[in-house]
Amino acid sequence: METLPRLTNISRLSTSPILQAQVRGNNGITLYLAVRVISRLNTYIRNFRRGFSFSYKGNNFEVVEAKEYQQGSIEKKMKRWMTISDERYDALESLPGPKSVETIAILNRYVGISDICAYLKERTPTCLSIILSKCEGKIQAVAAYSKDNSNICYLVSNPRNVKDPVNINPIAGGGTSIIAYLAQESLLQGTDLTLDAMPRSIPFYKRLQFEGDETEKGCPKFTLTAQKIRALIEQGIPPFDQLRTGTSSEV
Repeated sequence: METLPRLTNISRLSTSPILQAQVRGNNGITLYLAVRVISRLNTYIRNFRRGFSFSYKGNNFEVVEAKEYQQGSIEKKMKRWMTISDERYDALESLPGPKSVETIAILNRYVGISDICAYLKERTPTCLSIILSKCEGKIQAVAAYSKDNSNICYLVSNPRNVKDPVNINPIAGGGTSIIAYLAQESLLQGTDLTLDAMPRSIPFYKRLQFEGDETEKGCPKFTLTAQKIRALIEQGIPPFDQLRTGTSSEV
């Protein structure tokens, strides 16, 4: 009896008239329908990887994974962000009078942005994916992400989006949009999203439902499990209410 071809490329074969004819000819209606469902799921995943739309406080973001040919422009962007961070640090630090707790926190944030940008400018490991969040045609946040273990290695925001006495109207949501994107990615892969949180960033990650031992010295490990991501989506809790659980009924 004639056998069906091996389904080595389900996306391509599922649209093949030859395969469809063979499946019908072998009374494989169930298999045919399964192939079509898988094809639609693959299409959804491909579209997701091309771009991810996200809204936050009236700002509309597009989150994408950078291509290799963009590496040079990203390095230039990191160098520019370092310059902006240093300039704003100097301007804020030079203001007369004692520094408030809030001002010191802002100064530390500029230092953190400059440090991360310096690392990404000098060398971005090829094993990491670079995730870009764009709004109003400009990059608002950048992350270095390991697909091997679903770990966020670095997350840095455009220094222009740090709210300080001079910059009172920043674009909020760049970092949050990347977390949403990677939460969706983790859910599709069935893995937990992890990171090592710098102390000053812990409140941000806790607001986004990450859990970890903040009493641990250094940069404690924080985790957002796939199970919790799914629960947050089903409960409609922002910003996860904009994500999908990834089931076939939603494709």
